[in-house]
Amino acid sequence: MKNEQLTANLVEIFSAIQGEGLNIGTRQIFIRLGKCDLRCFFCDSQHTWGVSQSLRYEQTPGARDFQTHANPVTVENLIDWVSQLNVE
Repeated sequence: MKNEQLTANLVEIFSAIQGEGLNIGTRQIFIRLGKCDLRCFFCDSQHTWGVSQSLRYEQTPGARDFQTHANPVTVENLIDWVSQLNVE
């Protein structure tokens, strides 16, 4: 078995207050993956349809203090960034 790192092509990671559905008013963490091929007619994220050379990730929940990072990213990076945003 090869010692390969799992990677993903991401567009952005950020947190926001949910504005609809059962979780309205609660903070959510959004992970937008690149190269979506669903092409939903209601899509508000058409910038995710292609492969991105870099991604934006928010450092502080709700602060919109984005940093950029080259793609693809490792699962370890993704977990670190999500953990950073997963605060009460």
